[in-house]
Amino acid sequence: MVRLLKTLIAVFIAVSSVVSQAQFVALQPSGSQTVRQPTATTLMVNSLNSSLNPILFPGSDIGAQINSAISALPQSAFGEPCGTIVVPAGYYAFSTSIVKPQCVFIEGNGANLHFTATSGAALVVASPYSNSDPYSSGGVSHLSLSGVGGSSIGVYMGGDPAGSISRSDYYAADQSFVDDQIFGFGTGVQMGNNSFLDTWRGGAISSNNIGVYFPCGTTNAGENYSFYGMVVNNGGVGFKQDCGAEIKLYGGGVDYNVTAAITGAGIYVTAYGTHFEQRNAPIILGQGVSATQQLNLFGGVLYASAPGGDDPSFITIGGVSSNVRLDAVDLAAGPGHGVSSIVNWQAGGQGHLSASAITGATSPPLVIGATGNVSVSAMDLNTASLSNYSGAFIPSGLIQGGSYIGSANNSNGSLPGTSGTFPYNGTFLGWNADDNGGSDFYNAFDAPASANAAFNWWSNNNGAWSKISSLSRNGDLTLNGRVSATTVTISGANWTSGNGIPSGACTTGSLYSNKVGGPGSTLFICVAGAWVDDK
Repeated sequence: MVRLLKTLIAVFIAVSSVVSQAQFVALQPSGSQTVRQPTATTLMVNSLNSSLNPILFPGSDIGAQINSAISALPQSAFGEPCGTIVVPAGYYAFSTSIVKPQCVFIEGNGANLHFTATSGAALVVASPYSNSDPYSSGGVSHLSLSGVGGSSIGVYMGGDPAGSISRSDYYAADQSFVDDQIFGFGTGVQMGNNSFLDTWRGGAISSNNIGVYFPCGTTNAGENYSFYGMVVNNGGVGFKQDCGAEIKLYGGGVDYNVTAAITGAGIYVTAYGTHFEQRNAPIILGQGVSATQQLNLFGGVLYASAPGGDDPSFITIGGVSSNVRLDAVDLAAGPGHGVSSIVNWQAGGQGHLSASAITGATSPPLVIGATGNVSVSAMDLNTASLSNYSGAFIPSGLIQGGSYIGSANNSNGSLPGTSGTFPYNGTFLGWNADDNGGSDFYNAFDAPASANAAFNWWSNNNGAWSKISSLSRNGDLTLNGRVSATTVTISGANWTSGNGIPSGACTTGSLYSNKVGGPGSTLFICVAGAWVDDK
C-alpha cells in the first residue's frame, strides 16, 4: 500500500511539472522565451504569422486539408481568400484536387504530394474574375507534385473551356512557380482560359507524357509564359503547342523527350541560351499547315546525341508564312550520327528564315524540303553549309534570297539548278562553281537573256541614289563613268599603253597607245601579229 502511494505521488509530481512548464509559455510575453522540442518531435500550430499549416485543418487527405486551410485565410478586398499555406515536409498521398486562388502562396518545404487519381488535376490555379483582381500575384514554391500517369494533370492554369476542372471564366495570371518538381502525370502543366504572364523559375517538369501543354480552344490566354533555368525532360514531349502561346525560355534545358523538345501546329517560342538535347532529331518539330509558326533561338545548343543513325533535320517547320531566326546556335550530333539539314522547311505561304553565326561540329545544309516559299536573309553561316545548292535544297517549292547569301563551302564545280532549287530569287555568293577556286555571284531570278540587267550597282551620292553601272543577262556592261585599267581585253584583243613604240608579237586586232608619241606615232594597231602605226 505504501509502495502504491509513493508511485501515485511520483506520477502526480511529473504531471504537475509538465503542466507547470507549459504554463510558462506566455501568449503575450514581456521578453524572449524558448521552446525546446524533444528529439524526433515537432511543434505544430495551425496558424503562425498568418501562415496556415494545412495538416491541422479538417479533410480526408492533404488536398482537402489544403483547401480547408485556404478557406480559412483572410479575404482580400476582392472577396477571395489570400495568404500563405505552409506544408510541412513529408510524403502525402491524396486524390482531392487542390484549388488555389490567384492570391494564395503555397510553400512546400520540399514536401512530396502524390496524386493517386488517373484523371483530373492535382493542383488547379483559378480564381473567378468577379471576386478577384485578375492581376493579383500568387504562386507555389519548393513543392514536389507526383502522379500516376493516365490522363491526369499536375497543374491546371485558369479556366477549363469544358467547365469540368474549373469554371471556364476563371483566371490564372501573374503566378510564380519556384523550384517545384512536377512528374509522373499524363500532362505536367496545362494552360486554360484567362492564363497569362505566368513564370516558372528553377525546378523540373519531368517524366510526363506531355511536359507543358498549350491546347487549342482557349480564350484570353497565351501572353508571355516565361521559364527561367528550369528543366523539361524525360517525357514524351517537352512543350506541345497546338495553338500559339508566347513561350520564353531563359537558359535551362529541354532534354531527352521521346518525340520532340517542342512540337505542335502553333509553335511560338523564343529561347535564350537554352540547351535542347535528345537522342534523335528533329528536336523541334513544327506540324500542321494552317497557323504561322515563330521560332527564335539565340545561342544555346541543338544536340542529337545518339551514336549512329540518320535524321532529316534538327528543326522541322510547318504552318503557313512561318518565321525562323537562328543566331549563334551550336549544332552537335553523336558519333556517326547524320543530320541531313538544319531546317526542314515544310511551311506553306511566304515565310522567312534568318541564320547567323551557326557553329558546331556538324554542318549540314541549311534547309531542305520546302513546299512553299521562304525568304532567306542575314546569312552568316560559318560552318553551316550551302554547298548542296545544286538540287538537294528544294525538292519542291521555292526559296527566295532576300539579301546576299554567302557560302564558305566548296561547291566543287557544281552550278545551282534552275528549277525548284536554292535559291529561287534574289542574289547569293557561291564558291568554285568553275572548279578553279573562283568565287561566284549569282542572280537566280528566271528571266529572258535579252531582258533588263541581271545586276545593277548603285551609289548614294549626296543623298541621292545613282546607278553607276549595270550588267545585262547576255553580258553587256554599261558604265556611267570613266574606265581606268592597265589593260582592257575585249574578246581576246587587248588595248594597252606605254611610253614608246611597241615591239614584239601581238594579237591581231589589239591596240596600243604611246603616251609620249607625236603625230603618226601615238596609236598602233596589231595586224597579222605585228604592230603598225595608224598612218
